[in-house]
Amino acid sequence: MRPTDIVVVGKIQTAHGLRGLLKVRSFTDPPNNFAKYSDCYISKNNGSDWRASVISSVSKNGNSFLVEIENITNREQALAIKSELIGVGRDKLEEVGSGEYYWTDLVDCSVENGEGFQFGKVDRLIETGSNDVMEISGTQGERLIPFSGDYLVSVDIDQRLIVVVWEPDWN
Repeated sequence: MRPTDIVVVGKIQTAHGLRGLLKVRSFTDPPNNFAKYSDCYISKNNGSDWRASVISSVSKNGNSFLVEIENITNREQALAIKSELIGVGRDKLEEVGSGEYYWTDLVDCSVENGEGFQFGKVDRLIETGSNDVMEISGTQGERLIPFSGDYLVSVDIDQRLIVVVWEPDWN
């Protein structure tokens, strides 16, 4: 599977106990959606290469999950994959509704306003509680723009373009 066909759904935080359990932070929304996946991929290199794995069990543990992955049977093996990403095939994801997007699809989209001023490209999105925020890098540096209906004119994933109501001098 190509790296672009894999979507990151979590990150291994550390080992838990002596029998190879892993403490995992979910990146899904809601977080419990992480438990839906069994066939997964693990990446040591921040998503540039992936190896297939199978999740045997998942249980909630506070704000994280305790995860058992096949062939990880002791603490040393679990610690060896600490901080690695967990991904699933894009074909395993649910379809999104109108006006909804997977964050991974927004990253690297160009952002401009209605007058054609180009702010740059989306580096990442940040969850703030009241609304999500796009972190954008461009020729004029980094900029934070809310990803909310108040500021969005259009999102075209196919064209990799987000149009916003935002002035160039707003910081």
